[in-house]
Amino acid sequence: KNCLACHAATGSVIGPSGADISLRYPATRANATLLATHILRGVVNRGGRTPMPPNPRVTADDSTQMARWLLRHPT
Repeated sequence: KNCLACHAATGSVIGPSGADISLRYPATRANATLLATHILRGVVNRGGRTPMPPNPRVTADDSTQMARWLLRHPT
């Protein structure tokens, strides 16, 4: 799962940090679903940032677990 190539726990790399993500999205079921979808399918043009590519090696279950973890663990 190549998340750390673009994301760090704190501080910006290419994409937002885990801390920035957890601050931007309150820990709700809807946001967990949204982030899981972004992890799986990628996302284009969120706030002018570099597009996040799809992650074909990540399963739906893994993306849901990662999204829930991000929302529960502001750094």
